[in-house]
Amino acid sequence: MNKKDIAAFKRQLKEDGKVTISHLGRVFAMGESKDIIYHEAGMFTACDEAEQDLYFSNFKKLLTGAMDVKLFELPFNPVPAAESLGQRFLYDMLLDDTMAGFEAKAVQIMEKIVGSAVYDGDLVANFIKAEYLKPSRKDTPFGEEDYSGAADTDYKMKFILCSINKIESGEKSVRFDYRDRRFTVNHDLNAVLNLNAPLEGFMFPSITDDAVDVNKVLYSTSKADQLNAGLIDFVLDAGYTRTAKEEKEQFDTLIKAMVGDKAKAEVVKNIYETVDLAILEQAEEEVPVVELAALEKVLKGNGIDTSRFNVVASEIVGDAKHFKPANVVPGYSKKSMKISTTTADIVISPENLDLLRQVVDRQGRKCLLIQVDEDVEINGIKLEVEAL
Repeated sequence: MNKKDIAAFKRQLKEDGKVTISHLGRVFAMGESKDIIYHEAGMFTACDEAEQDLYFSNFKKLLTGAMDVKLFELPFNPVPAAESLGQRFLYDMLLDDTMAGFEAKAVQIMEKIVGSAVYDGDLVANFIKAEYLKPSRKDTPFGEEDYSGAADTDYKMKFILCSINKIESGEKSVRFDYRDRRFTVNHDLNAVLNLNAPLEGFMFPSITDDAVDVNKVLYSTSKADQLNAGLIDFVLDAGYTRTAKEEKEQFDTLIKAMVGDKAKAEVVKNIYETVDLAILEQAEEEVPVVELAALEKVLKGNGIDTSRFNVVASEIVGDAKHFKPANVVPGYSKKSMKISTTTADIVISPENLDLLRQVVDRQGRKCLLIQVDEDVEINGIKLEVEAL
């Protein structure tokens, strides 16, 4: 599932959208004791319009964030773990159309959630079962989906979604009573379900190339680069994927290990250019990747000794065979790289790295030389051009 798939899905999470929610289940668990104290399930249409809007907003926020930072598409483990619920359980929940079966499975999931992870405070998990009516995609100028002339039943995707939310206790407060014209103490101590900031959750199955993919699940977390091992291991029984942060660190470590502590700006630019080309060449792919072999080739082409590349790569990235360009290289044509010195901070795009040099002047002082095509201005005043 890529960001386009998620964005298209989120746009249909509304009253008159292409996502039709049938079941809604809610399970309340005490954080400290881990006891399930209440659960219920019913038809989503039984909720009034205002309540439905709150849930739509909650689900949209759950699915908000960058891939491999807050959203992760995880493959199920090929060999199911005995103590986990996993793919088979979620698939059975997807196919079970009875309200009682849906509620019972929601409770089982919540028991695993609170039993395998530590949460701060009480929780409510919202579960929905729904259908996503996805017509054929047409190319449009701004990446939107054109639904004109397409039958709603072109693609009918069933899915379940779980959103875990924190319970916040009401507090005593002083309020002004307009009717009696006096200040009073508000004793409203009812628990409040915070739907504005879901903690984490998941969607099953995932969506790939306009079709469901039951071999993957979309996991969401509110904390960047932090995956809840308890939920992933004991509820989803899914494998892990590198976070964008981990992938970037591995990429940088590998390049530094091969290039060394010093390199010309052209070499760094050529490496980034290879990554950017992978995006252009794989524009039609679900998720573009740059293969390790392509990195080795560009390093070798720039005079770097790559005889130990495979050994070093294996030590750093393990069994991984590629990197995702979006995770390892900033926007190639954007001013996305910051160069910090004690004198000044400069922002430059990777494609312009060859216009930058670190040189030594006649007095032996290190200088940063940047090629420019126009006069440099400071607060509207043009600097004089001096010869080195």
